[in-house]
Amino acid sequence: MNLNRQFHWLNIMSVGVAEFDNDHKQFIAILTELETVLGAGDGERAKALGDDLMILCRDHCAREKAFLEKINYPDAANVLAAQQNSLTQVQELVEKIPCCADNALTLAKKIQAAMIDYLLKGDINFKSYVEAFGFSDTGVKHTHTSLQNE
Repeated sequence: MNLNRQFHWLNIMSVGVAEFDNDHKQFIAILTELETVLGAGDGERAKALGDDLMILCRDHCAREKAFLEKINYPDAANVLAAQQNSLTQVQELVEKIPCCADNALTLAKKIQAAMIDYLLKGDINFKSYVEAFGFSDTGVKHTHTSLQNE
């Protein structure tokens, strides 16, 4: 396996909400470090990173669900389904770390590639919505008060 493949944040991955962009940056950073330590055979550090990733993932999903409800995002069910799939994969990764480092490494790479693909392709409608209705705090702001639930 090519351990030299490094993913990094690109501004095009932004979803228009700084809080969630910061989470996504952390996901990428943790997964990148996890790949490195799994490749080096550092099981103790890998376990700690896996635990950090699971905590971040659960927290992110809860906060984003609340945000989707607050803004009445029309495609929330699909976003939440994708997040549930991610949670399942991260849980599987955490379970593989202690016993199956090679399988965990493969899964970590798969999760990271899928996440980046989703940010670039799947979250485009979310980004457009938050920008169009004034919920973005990182990009263009338009105001459409009938959808804001403050």
